[in-house]
Amino acid sequence: MKKSLYSCAALALLSVTMLTSCTDKSKVEKAEDNLEQKKVDVMEAEQEVAEAKTDTVSANYDAYKKESLITIQKNDEKIAALKAKIAAQNGKMKAEYQKSVDKLELKNNEMKTKLNAFKEDTKKDWKSFKEEFNRDMDNFGKSLEDFSKDNNSKE
Repeated sequence: MKKSLYSCAALALLSVTMLTSCTDKSKVEKAEDNLEQKKVDVMEAEQEVAEAKTDTVSANYDAYKKESLITIQKNDEKIAALKAKIAAQNGKMKAEYQKSVDKLELKNNEMKTKLNAFKEDTKKDWKSFKEEFNRDMDNFGKSLEDFSKDNNSKE
């Protein structure tokens, strides 16, 4: 009788242990599943933020590109006008002026190529590109304006 009592107690203890351990495993499994889902949610949120940043950069770039292409087109028109003036000139300065205008035209074409080649990957890249491009465009505009003034004053 003692043996059957001990056997029943041992069996009951073993059953309780097994049931408890099974419930703990399901809780652990649920927690692991929950953790995995949270990781997926975080990754999706990070991707959405990255896409939003890219969309913002893309929209800003598109607007900036349109404005810059208009400026470059205006520069092309100014260069064409300078070429027409130079073509009408005679004298030793004509070749020198033509060479200077050709350099300006080349620089303007380089600016257009640089603008079209930019890939809007990150906001940081966009910001540094825009600052550098603005500086280059300002310098080019001043060079073109200075040449136009110099050419007009020497006529």
